[in-house]
Amino acid sequence: MGHKRDSEKNMEHLDLTAEPNVMKNLRHPSLPRIFDIIENDEYLYIIQDYIEGSNLADLIRLEGAAQEERVLKMGKTNNRCFHIPS
Repeated sequence: MGHKRDSEKNMEHLDLTAEPNVMKNLRHPSLPRIFDIIENDEYLYIIQDYIEGSNLADLIRLEGAAQEERVLKMGKTNNRCFHIPS
């Protein structure tokens, strides 16, 4: 995955690297592993696992808006990915 960088907007660059740097240290079967983050003057590349299947945009296009119960279930699944034991 590559993101074009705007060298005049340094804050935007910081926002683009913050999430992948956090995710690089997470390990969960429902999350793609991030192997490397590569930068050059124009682009930011995120080297990650390939996950086969459709994405949320495809699902909405095919099935329409999801019912509240399904959205809540997806949210609960996502929250478990980020649970940090105390």
